[in-house]
Amino acid sequence: MKTRVLSLALVVAAALAWSVPARAVSCTISATVPVAFGAYDRTSGTALDSSGSVTYQCGIAGLLDVLTITMSTGNGTYASRTMLNGANPMSYNLYTNAGRTTVWGDGSSGTAVYGPVTLNLLAITVPVYGRIPPGQNVAVGSFSDTIVVTLNF
Repeated sequence: MKTRVLSLALVVAAALAWSVPARAVSCTISATVPVAFGAYDRTSGTALDSSGSVTYQCGIAGLLDVLTITMSTGNGTYASRTMLNGANPMSYNLYTNAGRTTVWGDGSSGTAVYGPVTLNLLAITVPVYGRIPPGQNVAVGSFSDTIVVTLNF
């Protein structure tokens, strides 16, 4: 029996900087590492996991300011994000924890956000955990989605 293998990549990439002059606080996303899943075997009974990261850095005036990080739904919803290959969908999701039990979103619909954390001047790298559920009958090809990462402070 011949198995079809899929090649896919998830782009977790965006840079959004907010500057609040009254507090003299500015933060930027200084780097992202995409969640690249690699080859997906639709006949496997095991989920395909991968991880990436978002690195941010802030310049601050006071140590009492806090930051949270939210993520958009991309092509889908928080219940099931969707990568696309043209019109062909593949379900996946992004998580705040390595156990992949807490969906990373905007705090709505049962999702969680990163933080709140107290700002400091160091570059902080935050892991992003991804999972594609097993048993999806999807087309052969490359799938992708773009997620907007937002720093809130």
